Amino acid sequence: MPDCSSGIVYYIDGSHIYNYDPLQPLGPGNPVQNTIALPPAGAAALAINDNINGPGPSPTFYVVSQNNYYYYDGTGWVNTGHTAGAINPGGAGPFIFSIEGGSGQVYKYDGTGNATLLMTITGFNGGGPYDLVGGCNGHFFALKTTMPDQYMREYDENGNLVNSWTLTNAPDMGAGGGFSIIGDKIYYTNNGPINIGTITGNNIDVVPTADLLNPSPSDFGTCPSYVGGIYASVDTGYYCDSAVNVPVSVDGNGPFTWTVINGPAVITGSGPSITVSTTDFAQIEVVGTGGGCGAGTDTITFIIPKATVDAGLPDTIYAGCEDTLHGFLTDTTAGLNYSISWSPAATIVSGINTLNPVIDPTVPTTYTMTVSTDANHGGCSWSDTVHEHVLQTSSIQADKDTAYYCGSGPGITITATGTAPYTWSVLSGPAVISGSGATVTVTATATSRIRVSNPNLCGNNSDTIALVVPTGTLDAGLTDTIFTGCGTTTDTLNATFTNTLAWLPYNISWTPANWVVSGMTTLQPVVNPPSNTTFYINVSTDPNHGNCSWKDSVDIGVMHVPVHADFSSEVHPGCAGDTVVLTNLSTGYITNTWNFGDTTAISNAVNTMHVFAHQGTHTVKLRITNGHCSDSLTQTFVINHSVTADFEYSIDLDSVCQGAPIVLVNHSSAVNDSNAAPTYTWIFGDGETSNESDPVHLYANSGLYHIALVAQDLIPCYDTAYKTIEIDSLVYNSRMYVTDTNICLGQTLDFSADYEYYTLKAVHWDLGDGKLTENVNILRHTYEAPGTYQVTMIADYRVCPDDTVTKTIHVYPYPIVYLGPDTAMCSNAQPLVLADHINEGDAGASWLWNTGAKTSHITAGQPGTYVTTVTKDGCSASDTIEVRKDCYIDIPNSFTPNGDGINDYFFPRNLLSSGLVSFKMNIFNRWGQLIYEANSLDGRGWDGKFNDVPQPQGVFVYTIEASFSDGRMEKYQGNLTLLR
Repeated sequence: MPDCSSGIVYYIDGSHIYNYDPLQPLGPGNPVQNTIALPPAGAAALAINDNINGPGPSPTFYVVSQNNYYYYDGTGWVNTGHTAGAINPGGAGPFIFSIEGGSGQVYKYDGTGNATLLMTITGFNGGGPYDLVGGCNGHFFALKTTMPDQYMREYDENGNLVNSWTLTNAPDMGAGGGFSIIGDKIYYTNNGPINIGTITGNNIDVVPTADLLNPSPSDFGTCPSYVGGIYASVDTGYYCDSAVNVPVSVDGNGPFTWTVINGPAVITGSGPSITVSTTDFAQIEVVGTGGGCGAGTDTITFIIPKATVDAGLPDTIYAGCEDTLHGFLTDTTAGLNYSISWSPAATIVSGINTLNPVIDPTVPTTYTMTVSTDANHGGCSWSDTVHEHVLQTSSIQADKDTAYYCGSGPGITITATGTAPYTWSVLSGPAVISGSGATVTVTATATSRIRVSNPNLCGNNSDTIALVVPTGTLDAGLTDTIFTGCGTTTDTLNATFTNTLAWLPYNISWTPANWVVSGMTTLQPVVNPPSNTTFYINVSTDPNHGNCSWKDSVDIGVMHVPVHADFSSEVHPGCAGDTVVLTNLSTGYITNTWNFGDTTAISNAVNTMHVFAHQGTHTVKLRITNGHCSDSLTQTFVINHSVTADFEYSIDLDSVCQGAPIVLVNHSSAVNDSNAAPTYTWIFGDGETSNESDPVHLYANSGLYHIALVAQDLIPCYDTAYKTIEIDSLVYNSRMYVTDTNICLGQTLDFSADYEYYTLKAVHWDLGDGKLTENVNILRHTYEAPGTYQVTMIADYRVCPDDTVTKTIHVYPYPIVYLGPDTAMCSNAQPLVLADHINEGDAGASWLWNTGAKTSHITAGQPGTYVTTVTKDGCSASDTIEVRKDCYIDIPNSFTPNGDGINDYFFPRNLLSSGLVSFKMNIFNRWGQLIYEANSLDGRGWDGKFNDVPQPQGVFVYTIEASFSDGRMEKYQGNLTLLR
């Protein structure tokens, strides 16, 4: 029998039950075959549960065999007669649950009848393994090991989700095998190695093994259990100072034993609920001794957090300085996280949550250090304070930010203010500091930086002074000579002052000031000395920048050398350019240059000539020099002689119709000194020419012609104007084509046309029935009424007259043919005359009958279909008349004997069959059995029954023999379909 206190996993292989101890190594004796054999028919699944069916041991084995639940009553297997619904069960105390792995459907069995569908686990479909584990108190567990959602879920007896665990490191496995829960471990297999998972919180960490059960299991069976055994309501509790009467309870079936295993705890009460008090760390243990779901232990830990807080020693700092506090946290509880905070936060620079915050108070301040645990760890708090004294100070400041020293002479005096003592030092440069205290004297040979400071202060505890030594290198420039007679006696001096400080203002002055025209305060003054003169330059800084000074001089000489520029010019006109002859008449020069004012190069020839490519206003400049003085002369020439050819037509367009005269209007012009008119030559492009000013010309042939007008002036120079004119042809050859000119109403005609395309503007069609269209060469049209229609096509040309083509179309109606309504006749009766009475008097009509006759009427001696075709004006129409036989039997091919009063009987007889004297009908089924016969001329016929039994839907065979009053005999045989 199953032992629910041993931790054994029971499984079947389809033929036997095996006991497997997962805590022991696999080998001989593990697993071991159970002494209880399975039912003779075998079993598909195994469960262990309380006996919920009848007398016998409890718990006991349940199996699913032939889809029924069987249980073991201590001596043998009992068939409950109740279906399981699914073959993967798990015992859960008062119930057994089973799952259909392919769909996730869960069935619930309570021992009183067939298992019923409880729920469907959404998304389980084939999740595997196909097994359930029953939990205590009627709960059950399902395991899904296929990706992407791997989980174990706990449901209550009503199918509500109670808890869920996520699998990690679990292989992606499908259906098959079995699943068990023992304590905080799960064991499962999918027809392969065993996988073991450890339950921690809401996670199950799975470790695959290489262990294979032999023989391989088809289903696991496990006693109902809690996950992990029994559960206390408190796992670990945190309490400030002490825990007093803390309530603790446990889930399980008891009885329970409570024991203090560590610390000064006091337990009050017994059973599943107690209270606990303690002043220090303590642990108690509860043991479930009832077995099954109640088996196992749980431990409850009580922690009283401890801490000693010291905010550190008081200190004194200067205002504006930062300081670091040194707090201490000792005697803490191991493994517990503590939070640290300081206040007031406004003067804490950094580290507010550390033992050593950085502070920056401006007034004396008391700081509080607070240490606490969070709400989940008791919410305990400890604190201490420390006082920080603050001394007020004033910042160090020198009386000068920048001082200027010329590099020699008495030093610069600098005075400091602020909180003493003062320390003076050279930061950079060759400065020398004399003296100490608040005032010192400083000298230097180059720019330097010095500092005054108080090392005891924070913030503004020093000041820096820049000692600037102005620099500069002065050169008054090179000796020069001024040459008079050039129209001026001035010269520009070119002094240089380098190696200066870019940002420093310098002052410049020259002497003697009487001979300085401009630029007195610049390095390039303009001077006009009357004779040889020495000029002196002085550069200095103002008193605020050291009052430093630099001096230099330059000698300027004076000489007299005059020059005069002059030249003459002569213009020679030309067609390709105009030539100007230039003669140099200048005096006192050594070299000269000619500038012609265009893009050509200058010339250094004494006398020269120049060709101007374009007419207009031109400027020539002569410049001369003797090496000391220069002079120039500029002359302007206006060159204007031109001839321009231009003309226009007397018409608005560049085209004209063949044979029309063209008047050519001359707009040519000529400009010259004598105002003489040009002469003209006209070239018309057809071999003809003219010398008239405004000729009239007529082109004999069509085509494209190029007209040229050549104008000539007196030089002579020429200009030509061109225009192109097109002469449109007067020769047309337009044609219209149509598929037919005589048609029947409703027939479609295709029209097309040929015409001269070259100068065509548009094509207009008038179809004679009010329909107009244009600019198409091919069109299709159908006339809606008979009649005669005049179709017109007009070709619209650019400048020549339009061309028109017409066609006459005759549209004839179809003849009207009517042979009368369909009629009937008996065989051997008097023949009928069939005639076309509408057209029989029309000489233009012709007939063709389907009998071959070509008259307006025929004689019909037998029933049948008669067709005649009438043709008139080439249009044909037909009519058909049906001559039926009125003495035959009418035989339907189906009937519906369903009692609705419509087509309920099969009786093949036409109501016009008045000549019928005898009638016999037999009905046979598909096997040839006679099931109905009739010999009477009256009656309703066959009602679809045989011996008063309705016949099935299907096909039946009929035979009919009938005789008529004229002695004729008719026989019929065929199939009849009975429809239901």
